[in-house]
Amino acid sequence: MSVLAQPGRARSPARTWLADLAPVAMIGLYAGAVSAAAARAGELERIAWTMYLPYAGPATACLLAIMLAAASLRACRLNPGLPLTVALPAELGQRGVQARSIIQSFPLLGALPVFLSLFSSYKALIPELHPFAWDLQLAEWDRSLHFGLDPWRYLAPLLQAPVAVKALDLLYHPVWSLLIFGMWTWMALDRSKPIVRAQLLLSLPATWILAGSLAATLFSSAGPCYFVEVGGEADRFGPLLDTLAAIHGEWPLMSHMAQGALWERHVSGGSGFGSGISAMPSVHVASAFLLVLLARHHGPLVLAPAAAYFAAILAGSVLLGWHYALDSYAGAALAWVMWALCGAVARRLA
Repeated sequence: MSVLAQPGRARSPARTWLADLAPVAMIGLYAGAVSAAAARAGELERIAWTMYLPYAGPATACLLAIMLAAASLRACRLNPGLPLTVALPAELGQRGVQARSIIQSFPLLGALPVFLSLFSSYKALIPELHPFAWDLQLAEWDRSLHFGLDPWRYLAPLLQAPVAVKALDLLYHPVWSLLIFGMWTWMALDRSKPIVRAQLLLSLPATWILAGSLAATLFSSAGPCYFVEVGGEADRFGPLLDTLAAIHGEWPLMSHMAQGALWERHVSGGSGFGSGISAMPSVHVASAFLLVLLARHHGPLVLAPAAAYFAAILAGSVLLGWHYALDSYAGAALAWVMWALCGAVARRLA
């Protein structure tokens, strides 16, 4: 069906503004809470507000170019007889992407890098607020839950294929980072599904706050890659880490490099881009599951790759040594809870 034949749905401007400002207000409250916690610990100077801005600008520009190209292709496919100068504005208009709405989205687009900066700053403080105390218990629960075997051993055959490990590593780091910005930018601009839009814009920061700040502080843990450093036995995850180190020699792994850099930064008490060590729950897995929940509203062609990506992140979180499997299950569960709760709020707002 041509985009020119699909009338848009009128919505109250006040409701639209409220749906846009609610996530920004949530991030503002989080900023106050993080600053208060850091001040109480005497570490207020370690809270950075603009750490992610240098990355956010190029990443957002790249994503906007990709989205514009995708919209152009869709407009041409749906309107083969129309010039792009006519079909593209119509396609964008059906998604609520107009000059006024783009300006209205600026606070949302600017809020994400500020939120990520605050999140990383606070994450680096967690071991000082609550020293790592849960690793040994989590590892035991993990083994009991998986029939007496550490979960990474079920995935060990993948270690025989270094290219597969490298693929998981890429999906886990640069692709994941771009998808976070991609989901946020897409929903900030695309107003064609107002309830789903508000649901994602609320649930993403809410999930990170609940899982990556509150629960991460309560269940302060470092993860399998630092199991020995926090008092665990060397032979439990040593074979996994040794194999990953060998693979790194042939196929450089971002995980291997990041794990070393993060521990050095933790020991020195510094903070920076991507700083902080926290295993339980997994924000990586929680975010990937939010992508699946979002994709359910956009058809099987979007849902299938989103589900495959979630499975890859779930496996990578364990196989790359970042998380106990229980961390990942908890991350997905918390994402589902926040998606449901934020959905109820979104239906009132949008």
